This record gives sequence, C-alpha cells and structure tokens, in this order.
Amino acid sequence: MYCGNFGTLGPIKNQIPKTELFYFSINFATLIIIAKHYSNILRLINGTENKFNFKKEK
Repeated sequence: MYCGNFGTLGPIKNQIPKTELFYFSINFATLIIIAKHYSNILRLINGTENKFNFKKEK
C-alpha cells in the first residue's frame, strides 16, 4: 500500500516504514482482538437464540 509514497519522501523515507509498520501492527492486533470478541459475542447471541428457539420448540 505505502510503497508508492516511499520514493517521493526522499531522506525521510528511511524512518517512515518503521512507524508505518508499527502502527499497522497495532491496528492489526486490535482488529484481531475485536474479531475474537466479535465472534464470541456472535456465539453468545446465537447460543441464546438457539436456547430460546429450543425452549419454544419444546
């Protein structure tokens, strides 16, 4: 994604990949954490719906 920007920045371009990778890794980690919690929340929602449906069927 950011490869096109490195050529135009000149002397600063050596510092930028590190910070970009740093922030990208942080964002990626938060996305993974959110995805894990989201899947757990979906499991809880699906579990309660299934329990309610199971009770309704009986």
